[in-house]
Amino acid sequence: MYDLVLVCEDMFGMDILSAAEYKIVSDEANNVEPEFRIKGVICPEQLAGRQELSRYRYLGTLEDCLPSDDEKYLIGIKIPDHKKKAVELLRAKGARFATLWAAWVLGSREDVSCGEGCVIAAHCIKENAQVGSFVTIFNSMVSDAAIGDYATLMSYANITDAKIGSGAFVDDNAMIMTKLTIGDNAVVGPGSMVIKDVKPGSHVFGVPAKKEKKL
Repeated sequence: MYDLVLVCEDMFGMDILSAAEYKIVSDEANNVEPEFRIKGVICPEQLAGRQELSRYRYLGTLEDCLPSDDEKYLIGIKIPDHKKKAVELLRAKGARFATLWAAWVLGSREDVSCGEGCVIAAHCIKENAQVGSFVTIFNSMVSDAAIGDYATLMSYANITDAKIGSGAFVDDNAMIMTKLTIGDNAVVGPGSMVIKDVKPGSHVFGVPAKKEKKL
């Protein structure tokens, strides 16, 4: 048993916390001792006053936290570079990280290699996937795919037989055609359909997805 500390920067973190809570309730319902108990939330001060967070213990900001041996940190941050900065700061302080595999996720863990600090939540389908560390997959269908460290897949992003680079961000309702590669640190906009490889660092949007022009 360990204390779970959620790290977030906006209300997306509450969705991740809900997934963690469901796991505890589910385990108790089956008379199985849960692996963790939720200790509280680390977030910006302006977020701490939100009513949605009022029933959780506010543990201060990321900069002020002092990890202990009985804690693990769950990263509820969706923006890849923000996620990476939080992890690096915590790791420098000696923090340990939890991986959350939500109780209702479809598919088998036996088909998936998964690094540390990942959040696999909300009806994800995962088969034959290689998932890096600190990856966030939220309500997306993934199979026969490779996903790099710190990447984030938001709701209903369909990923089959494709490669998602490190630090890439695939937004809601995006669709990636098979055999394609989304480069490191690339961004795929919401509702986009990607029909060709996306270069590292590029931002693409639309149907079909095209590189956004700088203003």
